[in-house]
Amino acid sequence: RGVVSSLGEDLLQRLQERWRETEMTTSNVNADLQTFCSAWREEKLIEKPDVDDALLRRLVGELTEVVYKAGARKGKVEMTALIPEIDEAWHLRLAVAEED
Repeated sequence: RGVVSSLGEDLLQRLQERWRETEMTTSNVNADLQTFCSAWREEKLIEKPDVDDALLRRLVGELTEVVYKAGARKGKVEMTALIPEIDEAWHLRLAVAEED
């Protein structure tokens, strides 16, 4: 697996773990997502100084878009209910990004 896939997988897995622990819903996910993604990005920059910050920002932006699209028009639901849909959309994006 390439760098994009492994970083993208890590980001998604950590986010899903957070949703399971916090019982996050679509009504409160937006602010939390921004905070979580910023912290994840900073952590990766410290862990892997050679990783491209632009790549991390792109992954965060892409995942945010996937999460927003999955949650749109759903009303208030638990984020864990959206995991299969988010998983599928995310893995499609990672596959495309890996080819770039």
